[in-house]
Amino acid sequence: MAPQDAYHVYISYSIHDHRWARRLTESLRGKGFEVFFDQQQLKAGAHWDADLAEALKRSHHLVILWSDQANRSDQVWKELTFFEALVRDPNAPTRLMIMLNLEGRNKAYGHLPAINDLQKAYREGIESLDENVWNKLVNRITAALRRSDRALGS
Repeated sequence: MAPQDAYHVYISYSIHDHRWARRLTESLRGKGFEVFFDQQQLKAGAHWDADLAEALKRSHHLVILWSDQANRSDQVWKELTFFEALVRDPNAPTRLMIMLNLEGRNKAYGHLPAINDLQKAYREGIESLDENVWNKLVNRITAALRRSDRALGS
């Protein structure tokens, strides 16, 4: 379990993909994970850059919802590179980054664990999402996060 002031997972996404991010957040919370989801945890008028950086520091893992819109999002790239710096810190605990490819692939981060199961569903729209496909995807992410947390001794 994450300490009270930490998140198991930070969800990074383009605002264009907010419905997918919200669905993933709800599913992971349903599995017992503490998830940072900006639309629910940022306050209007707050210093978002500082708040997001703090949330990233306090997160054990990062799931990036990758799409063409995410590729064009300065914020997604900031979150990705900021978290990568945390991962590379030799004094920091092991952290997992998972690329959930909704559309295309991030070639610069091709070395990351990637899940491509939703590309067809993404093209068709979230309304037509097959629940079996979604549940398998959430189970894959959950298993990876739990394996990594066990390795951390969490």
